[in-house]
Formats: sequence, structure tokens, C-alpha cells
Amino acid sequence: MSAIPIGDGHYDAIAREMAEQDNEYGQACFHAVSGNIDRALALLEVALQSGDPVWLGWARIAPEFAFLVDEPRFHALVGAER
Repeated sequence: MSAIPIGDGHYDAIAREMAEQDNEYGQACFHAVSGNIDRALALLEVALQSGDPVWLGWARIAPEFAFLVDEPRFHALVGAER
């Protein structure tokens, strides 16, 4: 399942922009929408361990993680139901 519509012509540009994120949270978003769940969760964990509370708030509501709502590892990281 992908959150980026492949046929809309913007996939490559969006994917390139997301892949170039220079922080773990941005990279986690990229891997989440790319379907690489294990890598997304690993990077999200690193971002959350950085101590910046903004990442936790965003992770709980970010559409990039919307399809992880049934993933127990995601809930273990964010600590709340979406």
C-alpha cells in the first residue's frame, strides 16, 4: 500500500524530495510511504529518541504513517492510538 499515487506524474519528484530529508524523521516518512516498514520504524525510533518532542506529536498525526495504524510496533513507539 502506497500513500503516494504512482500514476499522477509527481511520484518521482515527491520521492526524491522525501529521500533527501536530512533527519531521521523525514527519512522515516519516506520509507513509510515507500512500504519499507521495518526501516521506517527503525528511523522513527531514532528520531523519537533524539529528545525533540515535536517528532512524537507529528508521528501521531502524520498521514505518512496512517497505514501503520494496525502495526503494534508503531503504537509502541508513539504510545497512543491515532
